[in-house]
Amino acid sequence: MDLIRLFCGGAGQLFGGVVCEYYVSLPGECNLLKQAKMETIFEKGRCKPYNILKSAVKKNLIKYKDLIDVQEHKNSITFLLSNRLKDVHLKKGHNLAVLVGYINKASYTEVILFLQSEGLLEKKICGNCIFLSELLTVSK
Repeated sequence: MDLIRLFCGGAGQLFGGVVCEYYVSLPGECNLLKQAKMETIFEKGRCKPYNILKSAVKKNLIKYKDLIDVQEHKNSITFLLSNRLKDVHLKKGHNLAVLVGYINKASYTEVILFLQSEGLLEKKICGNCIFLSELLTVSK
């Protein structure tokens, strides 16, 4: 079952068939996403975007568990990113799938920027591409 039908359309047992008040089924869009900034969506959305954000940050941090303690930084990065997203307004694709995609991309970027600011990752440019690699410390 897809997320839009589950959260917005009320399919399944989670919402007992009750459609979200902001969901317009014919175009499959969310009026809340069309009209509001992320801050309002985080407060009113029954899809619980803050939980989606927390899960996305954790998933991205786990990729670097050898560099960082995931539990130690998960909540702070989630909090900082949620504050940064408050004034964002989605311009296209006003449905849950687009929101989840946006949150996933934003959390990936936030984790990378955090690890770079902590000196744990650096960008390397090697001819045709840019990639991220762990910083290696050389002992003398």
